[in-house]
Amino acid sequence: MAKEIKHPQEVIQTAMKVLEECGYATRNLWHIDDVTQSHPHLNLTKDECLEVLDHTLSNEQLTEETYRVMDDSVAWMFNPEKDDEGLDIPVDMYPDEILRMKMEGASKKDIQKKQQDNE
Repeated sequence: MAKEIKHPQEVIQTAMKVLEECGYATRNLWHIDDVTQSHPHLNLTKDECLEVLDHTLSNEQLTEETYRVMDDSVAWMFNPEKDDEGLDIPVDMYPDEILRMKMEGASKKDIQKKQQDNE
């Protein structure tokens, strides 16, 4: 088993900053605690937890879903013509319910009705 080393938060933040400067996303990292908190009854070792995380994050379905969501995010964030469908206010101004309806593909008529109901 690998020796567990406790790093101060400052060291972890510096490491994350270096990775971000190299183009890696670090705002959503998983930790062995995520595994142990979900399965405390198993008393898994650090190495076993790392193996679970590696297996989970290497899953082909998760990778495919991540790319799908990434494509949706790019379309939503950087292509307003594709997502706006001619509604009369910018996407970032919609109340949360309106955004949810748009992301779920609700019709323009239903979205406009919801906007009128909210006024």
